[in-house]
Amino acid sequence: MDTVNSSTSSSNTELETDTGAEPTAHSPRYTLLWLATLAATFAIFLGTSEALIRLHVEPNDLLLKHASLMSSSTSANAVFGDSHASLGFTGQPEFVNLAFPGENLRTIASKVEHYFSERSPGKVIFQLGPHQFSERRNSEFGLDYRNADWKPGASRALSAWYRPKVLNFWKVYLTGDEFRVNRALQTDGAQTVDTSLAEMPPSDRRTQAERTVTDQLPAAEPATSTAAQTAKSILSALISRGAEVCLVTFPVAPDQVAYAKRHPEIAATRRYIDELAHSLTLKRVDYWSAIQDYALFTNSDHLNALGASQLASMAVADCGFGQTEG
Repeated sequence: MDTVNSSTSSSNTELETDTGAEPTAHSPRYTLLWLATLAATFAIFLGTSEALIRLHVEPNDLLLKHASLMSSSTSANAVFGDSHASLGFTGQPEFVNLAFPGENLRTIASKVEHYFSERSPGKVIFQLGPHQFSERRNSEFGLDYRNADWKPGASRALSAWYRPKVLNFWKVYLTGDEFRVNRALQTDGAQTVDTSLAEMPPSDRRTQAERTVTDQLPAAEPATSTAAQTAKSILSALISRGAEVCLVTFPVAPDQVAYAKRHPEIAATRRYIDELAHSLTLKRVDYWSAIQDYALFTNSDHLNALGASQLASMAVADCGFGQTEG
């Protein structure tokens, strides 16, 4: 009995010794293998993401093209604003359109400072409309053009600009969707659209106008808003640099004009912009309800390419900047 037990014990010891020679979850070999696999997987993901961005995303990135134009432009005459001006002003050779969709006044302020840091300002068309006084809009974190760190460097996939969006890029690619832009970048910097709001059914136009107004209502007291403080600061800086500034409110479609009358804060904001222009002795043009033709709009608050060409010609003349060829 003792012999059997002794034999069994010896056999177990040998078995344990043999098993101990194999890699375990805690062995250095297993850890190195796991790390190597992880590193290889990451390298493949990084490499394919880099190719995806360079081949499909970057060629359609209008912001990078916009930044490139701003860096290469030598024009002292510029247009600043958001999508209203970006889509709504083109065809005036003396002006570079530096407006960009979605930018709030804080971002626009950084752009003005950056652009005129190495050149003296000339004639400036500065977009200022009721929607820009939305507190939600101005509370959002905006791009700072004075800091070039946001621009992608040697590695696009690891850059601060593209890195947060890489998984979304793959989602678009893997679902078979295309990377494309829905706006045409013009040589003067404008981003135009050719579609016509006149082709939309009237009921849909009204629904769109109501949603647009509701989504971007200005502050009830425009004079004390963040937007007012930022706008006054930008404009004062431009004036001190010798710029000829014209404040322009871009037009919205008739349906939006009608719906906006239900919200007195919109009219109050337009009056405040008038007062701001007067207090700073600036030229002021308000085109809020100036265009009645739906065929000149692409949606309820943006002009299409045809409307942009006509509006630009009007604005240059009405601002007293002289008529140029459109």
